Amino acid sequence: MKVKDLISALEHFNQEARVDVVVHCHPEEFSLSWGGCEGSEKETCDSVSFYVDRLCSNEQTENK
Repeated sequence: MKVKDLISALEHFNQEARVDVVVHCHPEEFSLSWGGCEGSEKETCDSVSFYVDRLCSNEQTENK
């Protein structure tokens, strides 16, 4: 899925609704991370990831 597809899908929901990532039937706190070439910024990244904070505590992420 591409970022534009996710945004398009989310436009159909209440914009004030909470967003959760569910792992094994439990909502988890999450952060967003991005990747690409060395030195990529948000505007030039190749990928965006949802990281479950509890499971990825050693990864560099940006809170939502």
